[in-house]
Amino acid sequence: MDLYPLRSLGFKVGGNKVLPVFSGDWFETVAPEPGGSPLLYRLYSQEAKESRDGRREMAKANLAQVVAGLEAELIAVAG
Repeated sequence: MDLYPLRSLGFKVGGNKVLPVFSGDWFETVAPEPGGSPLLYRLYSQEAKESRDGRREMAKANLAQVVAGLEAELIAVAG
């Protein structure tokens, strides 16, 4: 328990998984960095969020093309 201190446990009604909620600074525990956490900045900075948003929108825009390509492959294999 000392290696993974818990604040609480949660669960989803109708589910069978227990969801642990970590007590403390997860980033500091997992990847301690002298002088701050570049990992935290890399994941949660405004630039990182905007980059993810842009990639997400690109993926959504290409989704129909990807589906059509997979359907064509499936027809070729099954046919």
